[in-house]
Amino acid sequence: MDNKWGPRGTGKATPAHAKESFSIRTRTQLRRSKSVSELQKLQSQQAANRRPVIDRNGANYPRVHPLLPPPNTLKENKSSVRNTVGPTLARKRVAPPASAPQASAKKMRPIPNATAPPKTVVSKKIPPYDFKARYNDLLEKHKSMKATYLDLKNSQDERDEDLIELRAEREFLTERVKCLESTIGSNESLISKLSDNLKVTTDSLNAVTNECEMVNQDNYRLNEELSRAETELDETKQKLQDITARHSRSEKINKQQEQVISKQAEDIEILQENTLRLEWERRSLHNKLQDLKGNIRVIFRVRPPLAEGRTVAMMSFPDACTLEMERFEANRRLTKYDFKFDRVFGPSSSQEDIWEEVSCLIQSALDGYNACIFAYGQTGSGKTYTMEGSLADLGIIPRCCKMIFDSINILSKSGWKYTVHASFLEIYNEHLYDLLEPTRDPRDFEIRMTDAKGSDVYVTNLSEQEVKSADELLILASRAQMNRQTAATSANERSSRSHSVTRVRLIATHAAKALTLSSRICLVDLAGSESAKNTQRLKETKNINRSLSELGQVILALQQKQEHVPFRNSKLTRLLEPQLGGAAKALLVAAAAPYEDCCQESLSTLRFATQVGHCSTAAARRNLALAQPTMVQPKDS
Repeated sequence: MDNKWGPRGTGKATPAHAKESFSIRTRTQLRRSKSVSELQKLQSQQAANRRPVIDRNGANYPRVHPLLPPPNTLKENKSSVRNTVGPTLARKRVAPPASAPQASAKKMRPIPNATAPPKTVVSKKIPPYDFKARYNDLLEKHKSMKATYLDLKNSQDERDEDLIELRAEREFLTERVKCLESTIGSNESLISKLSDNLKVTTDSLNAVTNECEMVNQDNYRLNEELSRAETELDETKQKLQDITARHSRSEKINKQQEQVISKQAEDIEILQENTLRLEWERRSLHNKLQDLKGNIRVIFRVRPPLAEGRTVAMMSFPDACTLEMERFEANRRLTKYDFKFDRVFGPSSSQEDIWEEVSCLIQSALDGYNACIFAYGQTGSGKTYTMEGSLADLGIIPRCCKMIFDSINILSKSGWKYTVHASFLEIYNEHLYDLLEPTRDPRDFEIRMTDAKGSDVYVTNLSEQEVKSADELLILASRAQMNRQTAATSANERSSRSHSVTRVRLIATHAAKALTLSSRICLVDLAGSESAKNTQRLKETKNINRSLSELGQVILALQQKQEHVPFRNSKLTRLLEPQLGGAAKALLVAAAAPYEDCCQESLSTLRFATQVGHCSTAAARRNLALAQPTMVQPKDS
C-alpha cells in the first residue's frame, strides 16, 4: 500500500521516484549486511573473551571454536563431514545486538555454548550475489578438509612406522628360526653319537656279563668237584684206617694206597689253587662290571598308593630307567618332567626287585670293597620300609645280613675265614647316639679318621659287637630300630626323626695264602624332610633339613669337581665322607609317594637323585693286605 503521506510533518504523498529510490536503498543495505564469516568471527571473539581453561600446571588449553566440530569427528567419513561441518559453517543464526528490540530478540535462536559440541544446523542457500559469504564458506570447508587430511596423514605415518617395526621383528624371528634349526641339527648329531657310544658300552657290558656267568659256572663246577674230592678223601682215609687196623694187607697194597692218597692230596691242592684263582677272577670281573655301572648309582622307587581319598599323581614309566611326571602349575598349565636313572621301580615293584639291584654291592663288600647304601626321600615315601621291610617281606638290611653269612659259609670251604662286627648309631639334632646303648651321653662320641689318608672313619666310644650268625645280627638290628627317635607328623604316624646308620665291618683272612681283606658296609636310612606344624618339632625339622641340605651341597661339589668339598659342615656328611669322597661303591635309593599333593617334594627328590647320578668319584680299590698265616683278626686297613 502506497504511503499517502510525504516526509514527516509535510502531510504530502510520496512520489513514485521516491518509492524507487527506497527499494534501491533497501537492496543496497541487504547487500552490505554481515556475512556468515563475519558472524563467526564475532562469535569467536565473544568466546575468547570468556574465562580460559587452565590445567593444574597453569597452562592454557586452546578452546575449540564453537562453530567447528570436535576433533574426533574429523576421522569420520566424508558424508558426516559434509553433513556437519559444511552446513554449519555456511549458515548460522546469530543473536541480535543489544540495541535490537525485545520482540525481535525473542524470535532469534540463542548462541550455542562454546564448550558444547556443535549441532547440525540445516543451512539455507547462500544468495548468488553474496560472493563474500560464498568465499568464506569455501574457505571454512577448505580448512576442515585440510584438518581431516592432516589427521589422515598422521595416521598413515603411524601405520608406516608400525609396518617398519613389524618387518624388523619378522627379520629377527627369521634369524632366530635359522639359529634354532642349526641347534637342532647339532643336537641330533650329538644324540646319534651318544647312541653309538651307548650301543658300544652295552655290547661290552653284555660281553663282560657273559664272561662272568661262565666263570661262575666254572666256579660252581669246581666247587662240586672239590666237594666230591673231599668226600673221596674222607672215604680213603677211612679205608686206610681199616687197612692199618687189620694189618692183613700186604705192603704192596699199602704202597698203592699211599700213592693213591698222595695223588688225591695233590689233586685236592690243585683244585684249591684253581678255585682260589677262579674266585679272584670272579671278583675282578664283578668289580669291572660294577665299575661299568658306576661307583655312585641311583635307583628310584615309587611306593604304591595306600590312602583312600587322595589324588594320585600323573606318573608313567616308559622303560626300566625312565620316569615321567606331569602336573598342573599355578597358571593351570600342564608341565611334563622327564628323569632317567640306573633303574626305576614303579608302585607294583617288590622288595625282591629292589634287592636284585642292591645285592651286587654287598657282594663287592665281601670281595674287599667298601660299600654304602642310603635311602633318601620325603616323609612317608617308604624309605624305612625299603631298608627294613616287615616280617613277611624283608627289606635291604635283613637280606644283607642273610647274604653275608650265606656267602661266608660258602667261602669257608675255599680257606677263607671271616669275622663280622656290627655297630648302630643315629644322628639326632646334630648329635650322635649309640642305638645299642641309648642312655650314654652324646658328647662321648666323636667322628675321627682312621689314618692320615682318610680311607675310613670311626666313632669314638661307639659300641661294636662281633656277631656269629645272621639271626644274631638281625636281633641287634631290631633292638637298634626300637631305640630310634620317631614321632607322628602330618605325613606319617610314625616318622623317623633322625638319620639311622648301620655299620657292618668284615675282615677276611686266608691262612694258606697269608692274605687279609677288610671292608665296611654302611646302610643309611635318612630322615625325611617335613615342614614343622608346631614349635615342638621345629628344632628337629631345622636340623633334618640342614643336614640334608649339606648333603646336597656335598653332592653338588662332587658333581662340579671342586677342590674343597664341605664334608665337615654336618655330622652326616662327615660320617659318609669315605663312602662319598673316597674309593667306595655307593648306591642311592630315592623314594617318592605317588600323590598329587606330594608332587613338589617328589620333584625335589628327583632333582637331588639326578645330581647324585651325575657325580663321579675315584675308582673303588680293594682293601687287601699281606698277613702272617697265624694272624686271625687283622686290623682294618
